[in-house]
Amino acid sequence: FTLRRKSWIDRQLDYMLPLPPIKFTMKQDMFQLGLLLMFSVMTIVAHPHHRPHGRGAGRPTEPIAGRALIDRRLHLEEGSVGVVGGVGMSEKLRRDVLANYDRRSYPFEYAWNISMAESGTRGGIAVEININFHRLFDVDEARSSVDLVVWFRQRWTDPRLSWDPLEYGGLDTLWLWIEGGHGNNEVSEIWTPDLHLWNAEIPVSESLADTSAVVSSDGTVYWSRPGRLRSICDLQGLPTFPFGEVQCTMEIGSWTMSGLYVRPKKLDDGYSIGGSQTSAHSFPEYTLKSVVCEEHTYPPYPIDPEEDWPVLFYHVTFLRASKTYIRGFVFLQIVLNFAGFCCFWISPTCGERISLAITALLAAVASELVVAQKLPVCNELTWFAKFALVSLCFAALALFESTVVVFFFYFTGTDLWPKYVTLVWKKCRAGKGQKPAEHGKEGPRTDVQDGAPDEPPDGTSRQVSWSSEKALGEKALRVLGADLQQDGTVAPTPTLLRRDSCPEELKRPSLGNS
Repeated sequence: FTLRRKSWIDRQLDYMLPLPPIKFTMKQDMFQLGLLLMFSVMTIVAHPHHRPHGRGAGRPTEPIAGRALIDRRLHLEEGSVGVVGGVGMSEKLRRDVLANYDRRSYPFEYAWNISMAESGTRGGIAVEININFHRLFDVDEARSSVDLVVWFRQRWTDPRLSWDPLEYGGLDTLWLWIEGGHGNNEVSEIWTPDLHLWNAEIPVSESLADTSAVVSSDGTVYWSRPGRLRSICDLQGLPTFPFGEVQCTMEIGSWTMSGLYVRPKKLDDGYSIGGSQTSAHSFPEYTLKSVVCEEHTYPPYPIDPEEDWPVLFYHVTFLRASKTYIRGFVFLQIVLNFAGFCCFWISPTCGERISLAITALLAAVASELVVAQKLPVCNELTWFAKFALVSLCFAALALFESTVVVFFFYFTGTDLWPKYVTLVWKKCRAGKGQKPAEHGKEGPRTDVQDGAPDEPPDGTSRQVSWSSEKALGEKALRVLGADLQQDGTVAPTPTLLRRDSCPEELKRPSLGNS
């Protein structure tokens, strides 16, 4: 054929192969032959059977279509385990078991059929639970929380995960990974029951580690996870602080699935304690004493009588180390109280008497503040709160007694009441005694000088008019032998009146300024 205009590829061929124009057709053939050779070499090198030795040589990759061929070439004797074509029995078992497996669902009809055969009623899958209490991490009585190091174990049956060990060289165990504490995670491989610690401070999915579940050939799944259980408890035994025991109750059950789908049950006794050399704890404040596991079922709602709510109660009892509080607080407070009583034998002239009483009082207050940080703020009184209150009263009594003794020792006055109290009392009594004059009668005097007694010694109110005081004054002058002049002055007289001849009304201090 003939080309009127050379294309771009022709110009490139002329540049690479500067041959005469008569050989133009031959140059195209050579270019196509070169491309064919290049693609052939790339295909041979990229094939997995011709991969060179080196990095990645130990990880053979096979085409998907070759899986069936390799499976047909697996001819193993009964009871033997081997590797053919780079594929082991465990990998083949995992691939076959997880084929078409949905980790977000469970065949509950399997559990219903078993329950119907046993009891005649439908029931959920039995999830057996066993908690190994490895050690006690912390008990916070002020926040009513308990932190435990545990091994949380679960066991249930999934019929979709069963196989015949004879078909897989005698393999009867498979390990499948579970991420995030549940099977709905994208990384998890199998379904897990919905179980939670109902009174948890931190969700179990965050406080327990991620591990693989051990699957047996009959479909039994055993899932054990180490971690910590942080529970908010209604602590029992706080009124006897710092003596006695403390008890916490933990509640485990399904949060979204009723007993028609998931039924928690005890695995063996439901619990175990210790079992490891690292479970010991030196010098603990609290010691794990006992654990009681109890199965409990909440009644169903009236609208759905078939769905009850089964749970597991774990009653965990701790023994408190009370000797520390006896030695550091109780005994010390008793000694300080006796030290405060020693101020009774100190002379009032010694200033250390008051100082000793004040020190005993401050020590009682400081002891109460230190222990109060470990207890919740509540209306109930613990044993230590009562003891601290009595101790504080003894210290305050010693301080009060020392203050009274020192006051009377240095007191030189005649009136125990302070002057400001007496002045206020007089003002109040004077304000109550004033009454308005009626029909020309003279009212009470208001020009009494300061310092004159307003009240008689017997405490009765004094209501004396000015006319009666004037007559009483004239009578006193006549007794003394003096006369009252017309201008209001008193005439002097040398007459001396003896005290025994003075009338009784003149001896009373109620005369005032008359």
